[in-house]
Amino acid sequence: MNLEPSIRNGRILNLNDILVSLKKCTDADYLTDYIDEIESYVSDYPDAVSQDDINTLKSALKERLKTLKVPPLIGYYEFADLYKKLLEKTQTKEEEASIQRYIAKCLKLLEKEQISFDEQNALDLYMNDYLANKLKTKSEENLFKRYNDILVFCSICWFHYVRNTLKSQCFFGIIKINKSRMLEKNPGKKPLRIKPINTNGRIIAITLIEVTVLVGILLGVLAIAK
Repeated sequence: MNLEPSIRNGRILNLNDILVSLKKCTDADYLTDYIDEIESYVSDYPDAVSQDDINTLKSALKERLKTLKVPPLIGYYEFADLYKKLLEKTQTKEEEASIQRYIAKCLKLLEKEQISFDEQNALDLYMNDYLANKLKTKSEENLFKRYNDILVFCSICWFHYVRNTLKSQCFFGIIKINKSRMLEKNPGKKPLRIKPINTNGRIIAITLIEVTVLVGILLGVLAIAK
């Protein structure tokens, strides 16, 4: 079963084959991901494929999911409305299933690190304020476990990142600390510095020699003159 579209000049060449394959597909999660992939592709490349082909494909996918009795996929604002009903215990089974499907989608996005701010809020609210304080059904328990597993994995990755970062920072920090401690232990000692050579003594000595020679010559000349 090949559901990968072949696109050329803005048209899905194998659209009819995909529609036939969709009628045989029984994997609801795969079909849901398929819709997400289409929406993501259209968002990134809005003019790459004919809108008529996209609408035909999405309609077929939604119809197939409906046949498989998969609850409709909701968005953040629909979740907010249904969550109030969930707290009031006035939700229908279909609405509760839609909430769980939305939460499952948020978990996938969290796992891929593609979750939005609103989706993260919805996920944390459902997990920490609702599921954490109730007796869970099997489906709820699976969602809750998956949520915690993802958080543990993210925490481990963050720990390794921080540890490696601190290692590199500490390496340079230790050098600085050792230098400061060395100066603390020997407060009177200063680092060796290259000093310029003092030539004043040599100049004075040469000058005295020259003066002495000149005086000697002058006295010799005077003695001869007498």
